[in-house]
Amino acid sequence: MAEGRDGEKGELRYADVGINLTDPTYHGFYNHHSTPSHPPDLPSVLARAASIGVRKFMVTGSDLEQSIQAIELAKRFPGKCYATVGVHPCSAGGFEGGGRGEGGGGGKWDGGEKGGEELLKELEKVAREGMEGGWVVAFGEIGVDFDRLGFCKREVQERWFERQVEVAVKLQLPLFLHSRAAHTTFLRILRPHLPSLPNRGLVHSFTGTLPEMQELVDLGFHIVGDGWAVV
Repeated sequence: MAEGRDGEKGELRYADVGINLTDPTYHGFYNHHSTPSHPPDLPSVLARAASIGVRKFMVTGSDLEQSIQAIELAKRFPGKCYATVGVHPCSAGGFEGGGRGEGGGGGKWDGGEKGGEELLKELEKVAREGMEGGWVVAFGEIGVDFDRLGFCKREVQERWFERQVEVAVKLQLPLFLHSRAAHTTFLRILRPHLPSLPNRGLVHSFTGTLPEMQELVDLGFHIVGDGWAVV
């Protein structure tokens, strides 16, 4: 997302609003191999991005653990990295102890023996403390993904999407949303909460039609295309 032009150099400035820096790939682990293919190179990744004008990074929280890791990155790179907190729809099964879904960039999450409401309270606590420290700037990545129901059942995704939106309303955080092949359900869950979410946010991983995109824009959301890439 371009922020504008630098007054001195006339160069475009960018903010990467959906970067999975907590993914094991950035530490050299590929295809879930236990042996790294190369040393961790996150500083090099950030340096290369900065060299082409990327000034800020919003690090995606895809589950409870990765949200905590995203905040740690924001602390490590203050003023450059910021974090989101939330559970990706493909990992929402972790709220019910039957997780092992896809954590955004391919990670795995299982909430274990804790109940869903207890995990949700932990997520809220992490988000609140991160907000107070100035590290957390959005709630997500949350939403619904009906392209990959093998990772998490539809009804489980829907249930925990709504519960997480309720937490975002309580915290008054903008939303970092995920919508894939689920536009009608996505808006059915989201729309009743919009009057309480003046800051709206952005819809990531959008795969819908032009009219669907326009509907979201008219509601005040920014749109980010599908997919993610490793720099």
